[in-house]
Amino acid sequence: MDLSQLAAIPEVQITTGVAMSIHAFPSISRPSVTGKPLHLTLPVDPASCALPIRQAWRDRARVKATMKRWNDLSHLFRTEDAKRSTAPDWMPVTLLLAMGARDALQEAGSLSKVPTVEIIERLMANYPSDYVPALLAALGHIDLGQSLRGTVPASSLSPDRDAAYRAHIDRAAEIVDVISRYAPNSAAVATARCAVLPASSDPTLGVRAEFKRLIDLDPTNPMHMRGLGTYLLPRWFGSHDRIEEEARKTMDRTRGIWGRGAYAWVWMDALALDEEAAATMNPELFLEGVHDILARAETPREANLWAAFAGITMRPEPCERPGRASDNRARLHKAFRWIMLDHVSALHPAYWSEALHRLSPCDTAMRRLRRSTLPSRDSMGRFVQSLPQYMPEGFGLQVLMCEASPVQVQPRRLSRAAKH
Repeated sequence: MDLSQLAAIPEVQITTGVAMSIHAFPSISRPSVTGKPLHLTLPVDPASCALPIRQAWRDRARVKATMKRWNDLSHLFRTEDAKRSTAPDWMPVTLLLAMGARDALQEAGSLSKVPTVEIIERLMANYPSDYVPALLAALGHIDLGQSLRGTVPASSLSPDRDAAYRAHIDRAAEIVDVISRYAPNSAAVATARCAVLPASSDPTLGVRAEFKRLIDLDPTNPMHMRGLGTYLLPRWFGSHDRIEEEARKTMDRTRGIWGRGAYAWVWMDALALDEEAAATMNPELFLEGVHDILARAETPREANLWAAFAGITMRPEPCERPGRASDNRARLHKAFRWIMLDHVSALHPAYWSEALHRLSPCDTAMRRLRRSTLPSRDSMGRFVQSLPQYMPEGFGLQVLMCEASPVQVQPRRLSRAAKH
């Protein structure tokens, strides 16, 4: 899908209150909301789709690699690394360039019948004085290892698969350890160091040290903070208490950039992946962090991300066990209303799609049924039209077919008291 197609998606109207009642799933009761109806009309932001931009960077690297213009690619990589450039969804441009180079190497391997791993090792050997080809080789090993592991912890793999996975990660760790001496201020190298933590002798200790270094090198990219929270989950290399500790430390170090926002960024994916994590998180500080993030936001992407998180990811589920975790998740879910009314000035469908496709820690049959009826992520037009049935309780959503181009609507500002 290109930007011209995305621009053609009709504008969307959101209605709250007694004026509309939607029953997306017959088995779910949706009581009406009392009070004066509120109306908010939102266009779909034609610049919200990061895929064309991500693909453009990837293609640029693939062309250079196919033409064996490795010096040009190395210069481009260093330049974008120094600028800490990202796509609109915070994906570092250096990772996109690495993916494009990997695409070219895989194509070369398919044509020559030479395994990709041999090609990336030859590349590194041919440029011994340049750390970028070595980093590309390390990232290639990481990618091959991740493809073997999938989304499960390494401890869950079969012995043969685990051995192959660890061989790639160990080799990547060796390479990264060497090039770190030549590029101490590279955020791309620091990212690779975090990715090879499973090969560390003490990954539990390494997570905090390596992510601290990465976040300090690139504090404006929240993806690193979200990664820290994920790695510190009990299923990986930490605990809920450690997430809380590192969230507060990261908040203190980045207060000049994010205010209290880093606390929310570190907890965000951990809360999405672990139902019980919310019992340790401080909901007041978390919501203050969201306030600070949105107050500093320059585009609607942050507002859409957090609205989808509050409205979809934190939506209460029937199977949740009563307790502190459930109560705290419910408090975060209530933030959906003020985020939508105060901050969402245009829809970015990709963030809603990501939230709806994400596996839930409370993965009931009903939730799996909902996901099975979603249009694919490649069909954004159809996805936007299906979004009404997935709105949180009390919100109706109607897709309007409009002939005129959508008009940007400025968000209505609420007082802070009205948000709680």
